Amino acid sequence: MKTLTLTGNIGCDLILRTNSSTGKQFYTFTVAHYEGKNADGTPKPSTWVDVILPADHYLVKYVESRVKKGLKVIVTGSNKVQAYINRQGQASASESLYLKAIEVLSIDKNDDPVVEHTEIEEEVDFIPS
Repeated sequence: MKTLTLTGNIGCDLILRTNSSTGKQFYTFTVAHYEGKNADGTPKPSTWVDVILPADHYLVKYVESRVKKGLKVIVTGSNKVQAYINRQGQASASESLYLKAIEVLSIDKNDDPVVEHTEIEEEVDFIPS
């Protein structure tokens, strides 16, 4: 199984979703990874990744209390890419990451870096279909 490690900023707070075919609930949030600028100085587009965590997982309380829009994180997990047709009728792709580890990188009031690292030990298949 491939593992993806991604550094980026959280794009939204946790969202509770339900798989329509299985009824299982899971949390998602997005992480935007910025690649820098092109040679001409124009910014490269950010890569957006949906991060997935089952609603009954023991790390939900940890993630609920620390994952907030705008924070910088390092997330690690197995990834999945799915093709789809977007609203404009064009072929597109979405990338998801099944969360196995997260590091929340933040700055405290004294501007000292704070790093929190948590790993998920159990392995579960992707919940969304």
